[in-house]
Amino acid sequence: MKRRNTLLVFGILIIFSFACNLPGAVIEVTSTPDVATQVAETVNAQMTQVSSKQPGQTTTGEPAVTSIYTPTWTAIPTSTSIPTRTTNPTPCNWAAFVSETYPDDTQVVAGTTFEKSWRLKNIGTCIWTSGYKLIFASGDAMGAPASKTMTNAAVAPGETVDVTVTLTAPTTEGTYKGNFRLQAPDGSTFGIGNSADGVFWVQIYSLAPTATTSSFMPVVTLVTLKPDLKITNITFTPAVVQEDTVTHVKVTVYNAGLVATHDSFTVKWWGLSTFANPSCTWVINSSLVAHGGVVKECDFTFKSYYPASKSKATADTEGTVNEMNEDNNTTLVDITVH
Repeated sequence: MKRRNTLLVFGILIIFSFACNLPGAVIEVTSTPDVATQVAETVNAQMTQVSSKQPGQTTTGEPAVTSIYTPTWTAIPTSTSIPTRTTNPTPCNWAAFVSETYPDDTQVVAGTTFEKSWRLKNIGTCIWTSGYKLIFASGDAMGAPASKTMTNAAVAPGETVDVTVTLTAPTTEGTYKGNFRLQAPDGSTFGIGNSADGVFWVQIYSLAPTATTSSFMPVVTLVTLKPDLKITNITFTPAVVQEDTVTHVKVTVYNAGLVATHDSFTVKWWGLSTFANPSCTWVINSSLVAHGGVVKECDFTFKSYYPASKSKATADTEGTVNEMNEDNNTTLVDITVH
């Protein structure tokens, strides 16, 4: 009897092992109450444990997966419009000053008629024709007409033209200045400068004769006519002067007097006004006509760095020319040697 019960229990265990691997299998126990009860309770407990799990719940020892990361894309804001660079168009009519006769404060004998000229460059987009005029704008007219034809030829953009007006020095001694502009055929006015409306001018010193009287008759003593030398410009190329680099120097000498020079004279330039000796020297052997100029040139190398200083040029350094004004022969300009 004992052997039979042992075989029965063994057979039940084999059936139970298959039942655990078959979902939904029904186990019927016909063993003795003690063994069958133990097996049934074990199976029921396992089935209850499995069926009672909630989503996301794990049993002891099982890893829990709480969530799955889903990447999201964030849009980068883009500009709805692309800014464009705006430029001001070049005006149709626009002039640039190049040079002139009778520079500022030239002395002219009172009552003398003279011709003032400006060299102007067409930097606009329109061609200057005979319909363009020189007009008096303001100041001292000195006999200038209200307007006159600027040119009889076509002056294309980029070209230059000499504009001349006949003037008379006032009879009262002193400084006089007259301003001028240009006028297009449609009546619009224009000029020089960044806004294309600036004036260009003539400025002279009218030198009146001195009158004296005696008991016999009036005597008029005229001003002695003499040349007047001055340095009007000192330029450097390159404009930014560098140490140990060749600098090309130009010195402009001008005769602002009423007659030409008759004697040779010397012009000297000092790289710095503090130099003991001149850096360049020129001898002017030919006469320099009244209201005429000459440009002298040389190359020079500064051997050291110099902070903000002065460069100097002097005309007639030996004082050989009998001038109207002996105190305006020297000119200083700012210079820095980098």
